[in-house]
Amino acid sequence: MQVSVDTALFRGVPMNSGHRQVVIATDASISLKSGFAESYRILVVPRRYRVGQQTILSAEGPIRFATDRTLPMLLPAQFDDFVEAYKQVGSTSIVSIHSPGTIDNAVQQARIARNVLSPTADIEIFETKTIDGGIQLLIETAANFINSEKDATKDQVLALLERIHSHILTVLLSKGIGQLPCEPKPHSFQELVNLFGPRRLFKMDTAKAIFRPVSPREQIQEVRIQKDQQVIVQWHHQHLTQANRLFSEMIAWLGQDAFQVREIYSKNPIFPSHFIALVTFPDPVRITELVKWVKRWGRATIMSNHKE
Repeated sequence: MQVSVDTALFRGVPMNSGHRQVVIATDASISLKSGFAESYRILVVPRRYRVGQQTILSAEGPIRFATDRTLPMLLPAQFDDFVEAYKQVGSTSIVSIHSPGTIDNAVQQARIARNVLSPTADIEIFETKTIDGGIQLLIETAANFINSEKDATKDQVLALLERIHSHILTVLLSKGIGQLPCEPKPHSFQELVNLFGPRRLFKMDTAKAIFRPVSPREQIQEVRIQKDQQVIVQWHHQHLTQANRLFSEMIAWLGQDAFQVREIYSKNPIFPSHFIALVTFPDPVRITELVKWVKRWGRATIMSNHKE
């Protein structure tokens, strides 16, 4: 297989981590805001994409290769890419954040890389139970915390991720099931196909990282937006006309200015061809409260260790 290697490998590598005790890592399948990895020194492990007949290895993310007509296909992750990326960090601890293993194999390959580099490297793998939009939030929150708290520890970062993660709700609105990791009970798959008409709603189980069908009676409650929540709506990048139609549809459903849109620029064979993802998460006030809790928890832990 011929692989074209993009020159922008290991984007955001903190070659000099200074006094920081921990670095956030992820892989290029996760969409980050433009310039965020470089500004916050996020270690981005490159991924392989199929673009036409060419396979490209890049840490730039799929947006660079996407068009209105075609999207790059995400290929399985390889552990040696993670090994090479983790080596760039040196002795600084790493918290590596990835999609659930039911959706992408990056988290398994990250664990293999960690085991290869152990015990010389201190790497913690955080497997999320949400999808792209929720993972973006977790990475951004953790990176902001480390940027504001130069003495932030790996345990504090993990505690913050766990707290934020417990407040994330992930649902998927789709016409088809695709290869989604889905628990069909109490309906058979054949019944599931026709359950909700033109679209069906699936909610991600935060324990198993699988989707379960939501009955019509449950739908309104499942996507009800609380006052202390924000919503990310995601769909595949597409022609502007189609995107505007979906945006209008979401406004009618969720309300004006009740959400932000972040497009997905690659195809994952696990997901159906057409879907709308909704990720609800705490508002900035609640996130600030959770960050304060982590700071207090960290100080209490340090004092307790000193007493021992």
